[in-house]
Amino acid sequence: MRVREPYLDGQLTAAEVLEYWKLDCELVTLSACESGLGRQGGGDGLLGFAQAFLMAGSRSVCLSLWQVDDTATALLMDRFYRNLLGKRADGGKPMGKAAALNEAKHWLRNLTAGEALARLGVLAKGVVRGERPAREEMQAVPKPKDAGKDYKPYAHPRYWAAFILIGDSE
Repeated sequence: MRVREPYLDGQLTAAEVLEYWKLDCELVTLSACESGLGRQGGGDGLLGFAQAFLMAGSRSVCLSLWQVDDTATALLMDRFYRNLLGKRADGGKPMGKAAALNEAKHWLRNLTAGEALARLGVLAKGVVRGERPAREEMQAVPKPKDAGKDYKPYAHPRYWAAFILIGDSE
């Protein structure tokens, strides 16, 4: 009897996760756009990555509900994981998953343009991202011409509210 293997086409589906993945992990994070959306499951509600990863053995899943800004997401995920691991510059202790995500959202929405650029410089370490079509280029920190130095480019919920945590909050 031949064992079926997943078809590797560069795209992951919830069905592949359910069929082939066996996890024993605390957290799966899907920071791509709309990773939290599912399809109608005929009486079972929406079926998607959250359900698939929980059924495959993850205790929590962090994902997004709408299209997200690449730069804001990079900043948010960096802060989220530094919170989880207790690796913040202020020496904060490790946080539970829900608290870590909540703090990262609060931090991002209060981040000034100057602070965002400084953190992005640390994250990039001078490495330029690979070639992407111009329409998909990572956007610089948004800043209107008349904005002062304390301008908060990611204050609007579209930059941080898309991310949710499902499952175990600790």
